[in-house]
Order: sequence, then structure tokens, then C-alpha cells
Amino acid sequence: MADIDLDRIREQTLLKTLLESPDNTNIIYQISDTLKYSHFKINTFAYIYKAIIEIASKSGHPDYITVAENIKQAGLGEVCTPQAVMNLQNVSAELLNIKSAQGYAEEIRTTFQVYQAKVSSDRIGEANTLAEIKMHYAELGRALDASSSKPFSRAEKDVYAVYEEIGEHRNNRQNGLYTGYVRLDGMMGGLLPGEVTVIGGRPGTGKSTFALGIAWKISSKARVGFTSVEMGRAGLFMKMFGMCSGVPLIKLRQGLLSDAEYEKLATCIERIASHGLTFDFHAMEIDEIVMRTRRMVAEDDIKVLVIDYLQLIRCNYGDNKEQRVAHVSNTLKRLAKDLNIHIVVLSQLNREFAKRADHRPHLEDLRSSGEIEQDCDFAILMWRGEDERGCHLDLAKSRAVGNTGTFDLAFDTGKGWYVNG
Repeated sequence: MADIDLDRIREQTLLKTLLESPDNTNIIYQISDTLKYSHFKINTFAYIYKAIIEIASKSGHPDYITVAENIKQAGLGEVCTPQAVMNLQNVSAELLNIKSAQGYAEEIRTTFQVYQAKVSSDRIGEANTLAEIKMHYAELGRALDASSSKPFSRAEKDVYAVYEEIGEHRNNRQNGLYTGYVRLDGMMGGLLPGEVTVIGGRPGTGKSTFALGIAWKISSKARVGFTSVEMGRAGLFMKMFGMCSGVPLIKLRQGLLSDAEYEKLATCIERIASHGLTFDFHAMEIDEIVMRTRRMVAEDDIKVLVIDYLQLIRCNYGDNKEQRVAHVSNTLKRLAKDLNIHIVVLSQLNREFAKRADHRPHLEDLRSSGEIEQDCDFAILMWRGEDERGCHLDLAKSRAVGNTGTFDLAFDTGKGWYVNG
């Protein structure tokens, strides 16, 4: 039987089990810890599983009717229809007695796990240095362990460890790396390791400039990696020369500089070089980004990684763009925790929010995947009016701190970057 047929049988049988079991909510809680919708091979079934999880997470009861309604409201078109949910009723009931829901979930996880392990194994064979081999072996180990259920944290044990951590923070108030944007730092408490911040905005909003400003300010205190999937070396360094010298970017691009302006650039060379910045203009695929980020941590000890931007990262896993972006988002979250660094990743926003009366974006406007808003610890949304040079920002999600709110930044036209409003 073809692999795709086996995948179909496993996935549709699991979904039928979840929808028809009297105690399905408890089963869903048990398997959702390790089985994610991005693990599914069949795109339609991935969306149905996602709908089941969403309904259960809101204390609802997932059944054929409620899940079909969820799919209808999602407006997924032919990718996943309410009828696809109802068709699960026609799956052979005999298969339900062969394995438990946990059994089918384990097989789906294992299929995903094997794919990840094969990618890591191939890279070990292609490695040219001992350092690369070690990195790929570490990736292989994580792939083999990725689906295991994680232990619970017991209060009687961990409360003492956290108390000591708070004491360390009390004695070292610079524990978080501050961006230099006062309102943002006040709400976030700085960038801490193991977390992911998403900055969402439409093209032309200035999210790359904002992110570069964050990298510039933090890099005076700690090493920052900047993976640019969109902007090349010359364009990015021109922005830094502009930020440092105050020479307009258009003059830098055209080379229309006076002697005095050119001398200003010369005085910026040492200042730019003194900042702890490591750039990567070569990583385009998620596996490359993982590998090269590990190198940046090992060789340069970076504490923060900025990625510009999420939707441009190539990924071979998944049947459509949403699943691929979800896989990238999940991978970056794991990477931040594994390397104990803070990752700032830029993301496109859907253009639909412009049709709203207040023209303000919401979390669900993060483009291509609901997984982005689930994976991130902080989400910052950017927008501006037609005639505005500054921008509005909304800290729309703050998992660790709980603070949310809006604030404005002004745009320094001379230096070409955002400053405190």
C-alpha cells in the first residue's frame, strides 16, 4: 500500500476516534501535548485536527457538527470543507478497534519524526568539518526526541529553583536585554532567552528598519545575529551608515555625497565595527537557518537572533504555505529554547485589517498561519496612516508578562530609523 494511503488511514481514523469517543476531551488533552497539526501529512486532516484542538481548548465538545461549523467559519475553501468533516463518518468502524487514539497519534508523530531525522542524517553525510558533524548529530538527537512527552513541573521541587532565579534577577536588574524603546521595554521587561517575539507589519511599514534599530541598540551590550532573507549586504549596511551618520539614505544609494558627508561615513566605521553584530545573508531554508544559528551561537555567542522575514523562509515540509510557515514557526520556537537565545522574527500581515473602521491590525492578521500567534511569546503589530512618517505599535500578546498596549514611535528622517515618540 502506498505511504500516502497509510497516512490517510492513520489520520482519518484518529480524527474519527476523537470525534466519536464519549470521553474525547480527555483523549484530546492527552495527545495534544505532543501531536501538532503540522505533523499531519494530509492537509485537509491537519485543518480538521486543528479545529478539534481549538474547540476543546475553549471547553467545547468537538463533534461532527461543531467541527464542521468551525471549518466553515475559517473559510478555507476547497482546501478543507465542512463536507470533509462529515465524510469521516464513512470511515470503517473496524479500524477504531485496532488501535487506541494514542496509537494512531504515535504513528503520525513517528512519521513526522522519521522525516526530520532523515533530513538531519543527510546533512551529516554532507558535512565537511567536525564542527558541522557535531551540530548535525545534535539536530538528529533532537529530532529523535521531538515527539516525546515532556515531564510535569512539580511545585514542591521547582518552587525553590524559581525563587532563587527571582533573587538573581533582583540582584541583576539588567537580566533582560533592552531595546532602547522606552515604552516597549517597560511593557516587556527586556528580551529574555528562550522566547520568541514576532513583529508583524505590511510591506512599507518599516518593520525591517525597526528590527535593525533593536539589533543596533542591543548589540552595544550583547552579540546579536541578524539573518536577512530579504535584504542584501549592501542595503543593510547602508541603513546602518545612515542610522550612524545622519546622511540621508537616498544619497548613500546614489553616491551623491559631499566631502563632509563622506567623512561622516568614515567616522562611523569604527562605531559600527564596535557593535556586536553578526550577519547572515546566505541562509534561505529553515534547516540552513537552524544550522547556521547554531554556528553563530558556538562561534560568536549571540544572545539575540533577528530574522527578516518569516514568510520568505523556504521549507520543504507540508502541503501548502500555511503548513510550511507553521513548521518554520514551530522550529524557531524550539530553536530559541534549545539555544537559550531570544529570537525576533518579522512577519507579514494580511491586508484585510485596512478595511476595518479603525484600520488597526489584530493578532489573527499574522499572515499564513495561526501557529505564529500560538508559538510566539510576544507579538508586536505595526501600522501607520497614509500621511504619517512615524508608526503605531501594539504589543498585542505578552505571554510571560501579561502587559499589552499601544504606543507610537517617531521617525528620524535624518538617520532613517525609529526613535521614541
